Amino acid sequence: MPHNLLFVPSDTQFGVWYYRCLRPMQQMNHVEKGKWQITINSSIGWDDYAYLKQFEIIIIHNGQFRGDVQDKFWSFLLWAKENGIKTVLDLDDYWEYGKDHPLDSYCKANAIPFKVTGTIKLVDAVTTTTEYFANIIRHYNPNVYVCENGLCNDDVQFTTKKREAKRIRFGLAGGSSHTTDIKEIVNNSESIFDYMTNAQKDKMQLVLCGFDLRGKNNICDADGNVIKTEDIPIDQIWWTKVEKLLTKNYTTVSKEYADLLKRYDHSDEAYDASDEPYRRIWTKDISKGEYGDIYKDMDILLVPLKDNDFNKCKSELKFVEAGWTYTGIIASKVGPYKDFGKNLEDCLLVGKGPKNWARAIKEVIREDELRNNIINNLRSRIIMERNLDMLVKKRSAIYEKILEG
Repeated sequence: MPHNLLFVPSDTQFGVWYYRCLRPMQQMNHVEKGKWQITINSSIGWDDYAYLKQFEIIIIHNGQFRGDVQDKFWSFLLWAKENGIKTVLDLDDYWEYGKDHPLDSYCKANAIPFKVTGTIKLVDAVTTTTEYFANIIRHYNPNVYVCENGLCNDDVQFTTKKREAKRIRFGLAGGSSHTTDIKEIVNNSESIFDYMTNAQKDKMQLVLCGFDLRGKNNICDADGNVIKTEDIPIDQIWWTKVEKLLTKNYTTVSKEYADLLKRYDHSDEAYDASDEPYRRIWTKDISKGEYGDIYKDMDILLVPLKDNDFNKCKSELKFVEAGWTYTGIIASKVGPYKDFGKNLEDCLLVGKGPKNWARAIKEVIREDELRNNIINNLRSRIIMERNLDMLVKKRSAIYEKILEG
């Protein structure tokens, strides 16, 4: 008889949904056929014990920390333990956001560190993304297992071929949580372009991926409760501020392209920007199979990361995406990237500041053999070490071990 498993995702739209829930569960159901009866349900009533008691093991991604469900959730965890139902917290972000993160105030006001560590103590086991993060979690619960992120050939959006290009394309993919990270490449006083000749600039294109105008401003009371939500003016949205820095307020691109970019209405998408020094790619939905398309238009992924406690607990997911799509990678010599990447073999690892990033970019532009090697070596490594078909067998064995405990 298959084991009855419930997975409760924290969302059903973004990257964590795809990498931590949807794809692992789909592939585990396929590869380990007959072992598991899997249900994914994001709308759980934590006091609906009649529904919950049918499952042998319940996986919860990132916990349930809203004030209106917190008490019911913790009561459920105690009930599950009394009734022999195994509970697993799947955790992929450190609970201490730190001052560099835009949600740090919200995190502190809502006692997120207390709620997360309290949940870690109550569940039977925790799964996470790296051994480094696992060792931190083990201070609160000894039963911690690493379930790495991965991809496989069924992830069609990551199997597309590159589009032809006139320049070597260097991509940036992130969001507002990477505000301090992007400063490693460009900030108000310094840019990678300050250390490059015109000839070098003419051989490269900087591609900003994931451009989005959906920014919201939450106004909270003294207890951290959101009392009002406002749209952020376009010129204050993180993406537009970064774009202005990367283009020196749109002066480095042609006037025709600059005029289209400043309309912020997707009209720039019809323009042939293949020979522009900068290109914008609008956000794409990973749950609809669109996100992987960003890799069609980049040759090298730039992954800046500031050295802080939150970032040290991140995974090497960008290496996985890059490797699977025949994309090279230049990354900060920090945390997960320093631990995973093999410098000058399957990536370039970079020190702090735009000057060091410019040096690495120039090296990749100049050295065709180096560029091809880091692309091909990373591809070979990722399809072996981060193949989801292999990883879900490991995940299945972990769940079986938890059930036996």
